[in-house]
Amino acid sequence: DATGCVKSTCFNMRKAGYTVHVISDCVTSYDLKKIDEMLTYYAEKGCEVTGRTALPCRMVLEAGGESAASEGTDHFFVLPEREAVLYVNGVCRGKRRFAPQTGTEVWAESGFARVFPNTPPGRKSIALCAPRGGRVSFQLCARSVKPEDLALKAGAFTSERGKIGPGCISLRHNRYIWLDRPSDTVIRDGEHLIASEIPCEGPLPGLWADVLVPCDRLRISPDRTEALWADIRVPEDAPPGLYRGRIFAGSGAVSVSLRVYPVRLPEGGGLKCSFSFVESLARKVMGKDFSPRKAAEFLRSCGLDYHDAGSTGTETGYHASSFVLTNAAEEEDGLYTLYNPPGAYDASFLRRFAQRLEKPYAFLLERGMADKAYVYGFDERGPEYYGAIKKTFGMVHSRFPGLKTLSTAVIPPEICPFDMGIDAYVALDGRLSREQMKMQKEKGGEYWWYVCGNRRFAVENTLISDRLLFWQTKREGLDGFFYWALNFWDKEDNSPLEQERSEYVFDISGGPCHGDGRLLYPGENGAILSSPRFEQILLGLEDHRLLSLYEEKYGAKKTRALIDSLCPGTGAYHTDPGAFDKARRQLLEGLGNKEKL
Repeated sequence: DATGCVKSTCFNMRKAGYTVHVISDCVTSYDLKKIDEMLTYYAEKGCEVTGRTALPCRMVLEAGGESAASEGTDHFFVLPEREAVLYVNGVCRGKRRFAPQTGTEVWAESGFARVFPNTPPGRKSIALCAPRGGRVSFQLCARSVKPEDLALKAGAFTSERGKIGPGCISLRHNRYIWLDRPSDTVIRDGEHLIASEIPCEGPLPGLWADVLVPCDRLRISPDRTEALWADIRVPEDAPPGLYRGRIFAGSGAVSVSLRVYPVRLPEGGGLKCSFSFVESLARKVMGKDFSPRKAAEFLRSCGLDYHDAGSTGTETGYHASSFVLTNAAEEEDGLYTLYNPPGAYDASFLRRFAQRLEKPYAFLLERGMADKAYVYGFDERGPEYYGAIKKTFGMVHSRFPGLKTLSTAVIPPEICPFDMGIDAYVALDGRLSREQMKMQKEKGGEYWWYVCGNRRFAVENTLISDRLLFWQTKREGLDGFFYWALNFWDKEDNSPLEQERSEYVFDISGGPCHGDGRLLYPGENGAILSSPRFEQILLGLEDHRLLSLYEEKYGAKKTRALIDSLCPGTGAYHTDPGAFDKARRQLLEGLGNKEKL
């Protein structure tokens, strides 16, 4: 369409009493270069092939001197032979073999691709790029006509000047979860940094790959695709250059070429973040298996801190970046709460709250961490709380110098949050105001933003949108990103269940959005498991740090132009992985140049 966004297409292959659904990225406008990948190898002679394309086109299959044509968006063929040449709008797309394959197929998919149980085999190699000290991910997929138990092995990646050892490569099984219906399509009004999502076409109800489980073997069922999330961490001292290596699944392998650029990913810094992990919900779901230590170690490995913006406890442990010290509220009858009634913020509360802050404040001063801590409060509260906000945050500033305040209170755009005692104001995407941001920053405050219940990070959304969210955050000049919560594990909505032909899965079908607030999963023995959505967020945060370096070197105008090549406006973004790869290479090449462009 006019925005150049990638669509999805579903082809159905009927054969001998069963149907195979094949889902894959399709086309931009009339450039149908990927359409041949959707013609699966499952078809045999006489097999019917039906499909629907996002845009009208003319498709022709030619074999043995005979041809079959179809025009429009709904297509139908009876394949004349096991092999045929495909033409789309008069352009030859090469020969495809439609006969069933034998043995095990192993191939690579982009980290942005959605893999389903019926995803067909694709390319045998993949090209990647990364800075020193950075990460890069892709998916290794396998499929067989019979059950297989495949040993996994990553070889060393070598270049003319150096080597990246197997210890820098991790593989996690991208296991399936069950979605029983589409997410709620109601979208809030207002301006959005990323356009409102149109869900990917996929099986609903059906299985979606979304849980990353560490493994050293991959067990696959007949005629069922399984995916591995391959993550490569480039050592900080890796010599720049082109590295080549292979990752094996059984006897099959994927060839990987990795271009390492001279630039080093900065440690820490970048976008300030608060990603809440709710310990009470983790204990509710995981029971005695829950381990705060393991959860904290997992988040630390991701470059994030173990805290919860809604907790009325105080966080005084190790913190590498910004974090919420405590919530300006008190539990009611022992129950978790994000705020109290306006009248509760009286002199007695202020005295108790000050006492709560005394010891952790002294701890932070002693360790030089006070500038990283924020007191959170008044979650999405309106005008009836303005008096309480001023009194409470005013007390914090007078009694505890250097300790900052953070709030998602609903403040009209004509009012400067800093004047109300809010050091870091967090605006919902639909309420973001550039005029208010300017006032806040001119007075020395920070302007953050957040998403909540707006189908952001839904399982059905494009994974590239999760990554580009942080390119747009840089584009808008925002100081931080606030998110609650990583593990909104409501037992009613997230009870374990079994589905036919599936492994143990975790149901997240509850609520208006499949996955918003549920970026992590509970694992066995206290393990915390990631998801492709969370991985793209982490990679997006790395991109944000690189974009900040790019801005220091080339200025805001050139950085804005680079971001606009992917995110041309607050309500638009490109979903072509090729366009993203091109922009990221330009980013890394620019940072690797000794001279300014």
